[in-house]
Amino acid sequence: MSVTLEVKYYNTFVIKSSEVTHQIVGTGDGSDTTFTIAESSGNTVYAVPNSESEFQVYFDDVLQAATGYVYANKTRIITFTSAPSNGVSILVVVKNWHVEESRIRGAFNGKTVDFGVRAAITDNEYAPETREASLIYSGIYNGRTRTNEINQFNPSIPNTKSIDSAFGSIQKLFAEDNNLNVFQENKVHNILIDKDIIFTAEGDPQVTSSDQVLGQVVAYQGNYGISKNPESFAFHAGRKYFTDKNNGVVLRLSRDGITEISGFGMRDYFKTNLKLADSIIGIWDNNRKKYVLSLQEDLVKNTFIGDGSDTTISLAFSIVDKDFATVNLPDPTNISQIEIFQTSRGSTALVAGTDYTYNTSTGVVTMTTAPPVGDEVTVHLRDFTSGFQTVTFDEDINGWSSFYGYKPAFGGSMDADYYTYGVNDLYKHYDLDADRGSFYGGSTIASTVDIIFNRPPSILKYFKTINYEGNTGWSVESIETDSDTGSPIPAYVSTSASAESTWQDLVVSGFKKKDNKYYSYIVNETLPQRNEVLFGGDISGVKGFFNKIQMSVSDTSQKELFAVSGEYELLTN
Repeated sequence: MSVTLEVKYYNTFVIKSSEVTHQIVGTGDGSDTTFTIAESSGNTVYAVPNSESEFQVYFDDVLQAATGYVYANKTRIITFTSAPSNGVSILVVVKNWHVEESRIRGAFNGKTVDFGVRAAITDNEYAPETREASLIYSGIYNGRTRTNEINQFNPSIPNTKSIDSAFGSIQKLFAEDNNLNVFQENKVHNILIDKDIIFTAEGDPQVTSSDQVLGQVVAYQGNYGISKNPESFAFHAGRKYFTDKNNGVVLRLSRDGITEISGFGMRDYFKTNLKLADSIIGIWDNNRKKYVLSLQEDLVKNTFIGDGSDTTISLAFSIVDKDFATVNLPDPTNISQIEIFQTSRGSTALVAGTDYTYNTSTGVVTMTTAPPVGDEVTVHLRDFTSGFQTVTFDEDINGWSSFYGYKPAFGGSMDADYYTYGVNDLYKHYDLDADRGSFYGGSTIASTVDIIFNRPPSILKYFKTINYEGNTGWSVESIETDSDTGSPIPAYVSTSASAESTWQDLVVSGFKKKDNKYYSYIVNETLPQRNEVLFGGDISGVKGFFNKIQMSVSDTSQKELFAVSGEYELLTN
């Protein structure tokens, strides 16, 4: 006679071990064989093992055989067969065993399980599962009943939403207007929250309510994503800004979909430079209503593996300049430029600045304690002056307006104020009391403006003068055409009439002020060319189809430039 048994309940559990604590219990002197495992030290409470199976012993980070010692759990005393050598560091790593149940009412990291019908398995490769293109959500908080279920992830109800993994991992989530924007590496989606889309017989979409937390996934047009640079994301007034490094473009997501804003006069620039950048910092400047984008080279790294005795690290760095060209780097001049990370037994932690010194003369880092055998030590060089290009997109002109001379680690806006994080502190921009042109406490950086005169573009021209309206202090750093070069023009300096009595003074002494406007001749410094009626160095003015002029000011006070003009003649012969 056969019998069929109906099994009402199964329980699956996993027995696992975890490293919960470790402590130095002593140093060998060559004679002592007994050492006591402490229960606490100050505010630190240690795990106390019950048997030898719950801990491991290391001599200078070398694991010792369990046959070499015995343990008395009542007195917490370890007795070694042979006395540890003089100077040997004795480390005890305590292990705990836990039982993990699949039942919702099962204990977390429990010591025991109750009796009952259960299936037991052993998973030697027990590890969390990573789904790079999936979302999971918890229960809700009910404000009316004050029921809080946000700590519950019930597998019996649909609480996951998967997106096509062919577009890469999810890098950024942004919730707005009861919708969830999902930024993958190569695609951007919109997920409806508590609603769904149905289509009429004519194919028109209609939004309807749904009992699902995450509704239908709707992809935006265009094969664009955020690559692996979620730090480039910034938003304001319904517009989201981000970069797609893989495609070499800068994008704006708004109600009309995705727009390639790098195509507004900067397509070639971003095609080249986005792929050279390691970090791409995006910030919304609410004071000037601009999207600030900083393309940065990653922190330079230098890594070595600990051998248990060596405490010194010799730095050998190279960095890039603002144009991303590799240059040799002098040794850092300040210990604040250095960060050290130590990876031990799979975990990485920042080493405190008090645990090492830096010699600016030799470029050597000396750690207080030698890293244990096998530990990976990584030195980061924090350079705040090189390896970056910071540009701004202005919504008012729908174009890229300026390059900035600072390298922000991150930033943001609060009300109408704009902040960025620099070397060691948070800085407020556009402060009326701050020195202009100085960023993060550094030296003053000159402000420059490039002007191109090119109308009409297809006719050769003779450029004679340069004039501007604005504050005093502006100078012309360079003048160049496609055929000639002009002399630099110094800034205006107030002088007596007698000092301006000669033609030479009028020409070479810089800008002259008249009626709150500044004027200057352009002096040609090009060597004579064949077939010239008047030779280059003998006349004022420069010839060419276009004239490119760079104006500059280096001052800590406010300087404005309203307009730049010039006098020229058309050369038709």
